[in-house]
Amino acid sequence: MYKRRQLLATAGVATISGFAGCSSLGINGESPDSSGSSDEGTPENPVAAANPWLGTIAHFSDGSSPTEIRNVFNSDIPRILVASATPQNTAFISTEDVNTIEESAQEADLETRGIMSVSWNGGPVCDIQNWVQIPSEPSESTVREAFPNAIFVFLNTSSGEDTWEIYTPQVERSELVGGLEQLGVASESSVLGYSSCSTAEPTTSESTVETSPKEAVRSYLTATFSGEVQAANALIHPDGNVSEYTEEAAEQSEDFNLTIKSLEIAEESEDTATVNAVIINNNIETGEEVRRSLVYQLRTDGGTWKIYNEKNEPA
Repeated sequence: MYKRRQLLATAGVATISGFAGCSSLGINGESPDSSGSSDEGTPENPVAAANPWLGTIAHFSDGSSPTEIRNVFNSDIPRILVASATPQNTAFISTEDVNTIEESAQEADLETRGIMSVSWNGGPVCDIQNWVQIPSEPSESTVREAFPNAIFVFLNTSSGEDTWEIYTPQVERSELVGGLEQLGVASESSVLGYSSCSTAEPTTSESTVETSPKEAVRSYLTATFSGEVQAANALIHPDGNVSEYTEEAAEQSEDFNLTIKSLEIAEESEDTATVNAVIINNNIETGEEVRRSLVYQLRTDGGTWKIYNEKNEPA
């Protein structure tokens, strides 16, 4: 994100640069197997009950929304990391056919900054908040020491110049910069911050079908902080008390990063549910964080869970 990168640059971190394909390694830099723990079968994984997840990661840099990206490809896209303040989103696509992804992107005039086949046995994709690229000189163990909470670490050997690719969860700016300085690569590194994670399943229209009240809330929060006006409004119950999400509100959301700390179903019946959410809003420019507790009341509409009411609770 431009504003986030500007903050990091003041501490000696270079702005983001282009990158090519990657050869995937597991979280310890080795070929992944199915013995690691990755919350198998939970909605947080790129593909539930798949460990490791085999597919393609594609970085799109033309500002296309998650809905637009999903409508281009025939394959399922269970997760898209959204960088709302800069035109780059990262999609996890359920196919290893990189050539088909490249051809479809070209036909749809989608600009890509990298398409790579991966075997992912790291942590939950939706926990990712930062992508970091550094030179390959530090050893894998040294990289892991500098970023002990990294969700996924692998070596890019396909771009002409080997680099480490690091995906991290939400961390303090000082911790992120400190890791780069510990490795002595701050001035040679690239950093990108993601604002949210789109979890909507691919559909043939702008509407998002959600079968779980918790996932409906997650998708609604993601859509609002990603500036996806149609996707957000599709998740609002037509008879409810939630105001329509506007283009003006979408523009305001670009100044913030969203972290969903927790989602819990408090009550659920056949057609009504209550979900408690805790989120953190991070002002990209000032670095100020605001923790909010929200209560969402949901009702079904045509078999789909939708937001009926929303209220703030003391954090």
